[in-house]
Formats: sequence, structure tokens, C-alpha cells
Amino acid sequence: MLVRRALHRAALWRSAGSAVSAEAIANPPPFDRLRSVAAHDHAVGDLAHGLKYRDRTDLAPMIAGWMLRASDGMIGACDVLVPIPLHRSRMLSRKFNQTAELARKARSFGGRAPWSSRF
Repeated sequence: MLVRRALHRAALWRSAGSAVSAEAIANPPPFDRLRSVAAHDHAVGDLAHGLKYRDRTDLAPMIAGWMLRASDGMIGACDVLVPIPLHRSRMLSRKFNQTAELARKARSFGGRAPWSSRF
């Protein structure tokens, strides 16, 4: 929920091109930059859901590569990559943590930041 609110505020921040909304000025996002590898349309959504819900770990290298390119060096400059932990019940139903898999692949592709394998 907190991430959704932050993303909503970031969208408001740039909602009118280079103009900034009054709401965004009053309540700015808690970060300086926001990057996305693609618009979450049908094709990208299918890929994300394949990784997340259908055990398509073979998609992780491709998506991690997209993340590295979209980051424009920011991932490599990070102090650490921290995958978002899953609740135990979700971990049992999904069998793996997709964010940990993406962080692992991003790290192996040259993102210098260390990451925790605990998740």
C-alpha cells in the first residue's frame, strides 16, 4: 500500500508533462527518481505474471536485463539490492521470491550492489 501511494504521488508529480500538480508540491514523493522498464500493458503484464505466478524463472534474466538498462547505471551505483520479502504463505504457493530472482540476475549481469539472499 505504501508503494502504491508513493507511485501515485510520483505520477502526480509528473502528471502534466513538466508541470507539477499542487498536490504533488504539497506532498512530494519520498524519492528523487522513478524508473520503469516498460509500460505495464498486456505483453509486459503477461511476462511479469509468468515470472510471478507461473514459475517462469526463465524470464528473470530477460527482465533483469531490462531493469539494468532502464536503471542507466543506478543499480550498479546502489549500496545494496534488497528484494521485497514474501509472506510465508505466498512463498509456499509461489515456490520462489521473484524479486530475489531478479536481484540475483541483475547482480550477475554487472549490477555491482550486493544483495541479501535471505529473502
